Amino acid sequence: MHPNLREVIPLAPEPIVKQDGTSKNDCERNAAKRLLRKIRAEHPHLKFLVIEDGLASNGPHIEEILSLGMDYLLGAKPGDHKFLFDQVIEAHDAKRIATIKGTTIDGNRYDITFVNGLMLNESHRHLEVNFLQYHEYDAADRVVKQFSWVTNLKITRDNAPSLVAGGAAVAGRSRTRPSKH
Repeated sequence: MHPNLREVIPLAPEPIVKQDGTSKNDCERNAAKRLLRKIRAEHPHLKFLVIEDGLASNGPHIEEILSLGMDYLLGAKPGDHKFLFDQVIEAHDAKRIATIKGTTIDGNRYDITFVNGLMLNESHRHLEVNFLQYHEYDAADRVVKQFSWVTNLKITRDNAPSLVAGGAAVAGRSRTRPSKH
């Protein structure tokens, strides 16, 4: 899908079912692994940006995506990534966080913050990720939307709004659209 377009091109679904020779049903992670491998096999030369929710932002899945020559933008929640969010706090304290402020097409104020070069977690210190966060505020300055992601793409002031739009569109919040600066 594309955050600026209404059309979605569906891919062949990968069912979560009992696999041959097993006694239990499969899981979403294994189905995603099979699906990504099939997509890469069918389209060996296409560039892919895999956008998924927070369930996918784990070391083995990221390693799988990278091994397939794909890029990723994966949801990351503070409760699931304490080690990562502690690094974000340290980066903020060291003034390494970049911030973009603006107004949405709905008239709400937003902040996009990002920092490159963090470790995913303690057990996958070798996996360097770049962190992106979006906060949207209403007229009373209350947070109405909040998202965070990790990616292997270098985040810049130029691409951060597009990354936010893509990640939010997949999360089902397609109206989260920062306006042009």
